[in-house]
Amino acid sequence: IRVINLDSSYLIYDGSRQYIYTSVPTGAIVIPDRILVINPESGTIVRTIFVGDNPGKLALSDNHQYLYVAVTAPAVSVRRINLLTGQIDLSFSVGTNIVAGQLRVDDMEVIPGSPQSLVVARMYIGISTRYAETAIFDNGVQRPNTAPFGESINILEFGATATKLYGADREGSGGHLSS
Repeated sequence: IRVINLDSSYLIYDGSRQYIYTSVPTGAIVIPDRILVINPESGTIVRTIFVGDNPGKLALSDNHQYLYVAVTAPAVSVRRINLLTGQIDLSFSVGTNIVAGQLRVDDMEVIPGSPQSLVVARMYIGISTRYAETAIFDNGVQRPNTAPFGESINILEFGATATKLYGADREGSGGHLSS
């Protein structure tokens, strides 16, 4: 067992490169506002990628081309990192609401077979029911249809194919699963 002591918001494993990507939040003592690329065999940091603005949730495309990172403060957005260059090549907002203002990422998943397409379970800040519909973004552009309001989905996971997306509710008392 290898222990690496660092503040981390989220981590994800890249099986093709055999690296762990972890988001280090604002205020962390070691290397804040970055994505760390870690070799789990040696426990060493291979690369750091500055993303700023308190990085959190991560999603990796199935072709291992892109790593998406949700950032929260002060600029709320999703940033896409091209893993071949280690550079941010896209940044986009997940939407706004007249009452709640800027929406945030609750969960996100890259559509299998479509590395440029991201499904985002969005949330409100400061409202008791935080669910703000699920939307799909293609290269940062939101598709017109969203999941219906009131369907509380804040955990996303694709099935064996891109045609089956599962959603679950971790906020409400119903704890329902949708597909």
